[in-house]
Amino acid sequence: SESDFPKEEFEVIVVDDGSPEPIELSVDQFQTGFNFFVLRQENAGAGAARNLGVRHSSGRYLAFIDDDCLAGAGWLKAIQARLSVNPCLVVGGLTTNAPSGNVYARVSHRLAHKDYVKYETDPSSVYFFGSNNFALSRETFDRAGGFDERLRPAYEDRELCDRLVEEGFHLAYAPEAVVAHNRVMTLTSFFRQHMGYGRGAFFYYGGTARRSRSVTFASLFRLMGEVAGESYGAGRVYAIALVILSQLAASCGMIFAALRREKQGRGGRCSSGVPILY
Repeated sequence: SESDFPKEEFEVIVVDDGSPEPIELSVDQFQTGFNFFVLRQENAGAGAARNLGVRHSSGRYLAFIDDDCLAGAGWLKAIQARLSVNPCLVVGGLTTNAPSGNVYARVSHRLAHKDYVKYETDPSSVYFFGSNNFALSRETFDRAGGFDERLRPAYEDRELCDRLVEEGFHLAYAPEAVVAHNRVMTLTSFFRQHMGYGRGAFFYYGGTARRSRSVTFASLFRLMGEVAGESYGAGRVYAIALVILSQLAASCGMIFAALRREKQGRGGRCSSGVPILY
C-alpha cells in the first residue's frame, strides 16, 4: 500500500522461499524511493525465510507481513507508536479478510483469528499473534532466538509467541495497525492449507510446544455458529461443513506427519483433544 511513513526511515526486505521463477525479475516496479531488498533461499519454510530477512535487516524494529497481505497506510506508524513507548512490547495488529465473498477464505480467516475478538476487551487473554501482522524490537527477537525453523509449514509463529511469553514479554493488541489478508481460496486449497496446519500442529504439540491450549467441543460449536451467522441460506450449512472439514484435514495432516516421522525412525507423538487450528 501507499504508506504514510517516511520512506527514508524504513526498509523492505522480501525473501523468496524457492519460487520456481526468482522474484528478482519483477521487483523493479516497486523501487519507489525506499530501501528495497530481495533475498532468495531454497525452499526452507516461512520461519527460515523470516530469520534470513532479519539477519539482513538494519532497523531497530521488525515488522512482519505475508506476500498475500496489504498493509494499511498507517500500519508502520501505528506499530512505531506502540514500540516507541515500550520497546519490550510484542505488537500484533488487526488482520481483515479482504475477499469477504469467498467462503473458503472467510472460514479460514475466522479459524485463524478466532481469539482476536476478545483481545480488545480482555488484554490479559492475548497469547498469540499471526506472523502476517506482527512486530517487535530486534533486541526482543534476538533474545527469544527467532523463529524455530524446524516447524513447517505452520505454527512457527505460535511457538515463538510461547517463548516470548515465557521470557516475560507482554503481547499487546494494536487494532489500529491494519493489514488486509487477500487470499482467494478454493475447496482444494482450503483442504491443503488445513492439512498443512495439521502437520505443523503435530510437531508443535508433540515436541516443541511450551504451553498447550486444548480446545473444547463447546468452542468448536461456537465457532460454527459464528461462521453460520456470517452466511445466508444454504451458505450457512456449507460454512459449518467447512469448519468440520478443516478439522478433518488437520487430523489427516497430523496423521500424515506422525506416519512420516515413524517411517523415518524418529518416534514422536501427537496431541490429544480436538486439533482445532489457530
